[in-house]
Amino acid sequence: MDNWFEKIKQAVIAGRHADIEDLDETAVQNQANLDDLVNKALIGGMDVVGERFGSGQRFVPEMLVSAMTLKKGLNIIKPLPKEGESRQHRETLYRTTKLRPATNHFK
Repeated sequence: MDNWFEKIKQAVIAGRHADIEDLDETAVQNQANLDDLVNKALIGGMDVVGERFGSGQRFVPEMLVSAMTLKKGLNIIKPLPKEGESRQHRETLYRTTKLRPATNHFK
């Protein structure tokens, strides 16, 4: 499982927002612990980006791309139930959420 976490972390660090949704979905389908997925992979990646920004190795545009990648990754996980709820319920909710059309709240 740590392999998926590392791939997701590296995607956040590199700002590969096109890849993050597939990586997150695969980790969820492979029974990843959601708390670890958020804390070790997604937020862990942003921690590295923040450290690099602080040391002058990264600039604001690169940091924003990584933040967008983090947000896309969190949007996959956010609608999923917390630990302790059944996996069946999680899969049903996950599939329902993926089918719901996007709405524009800024009319």
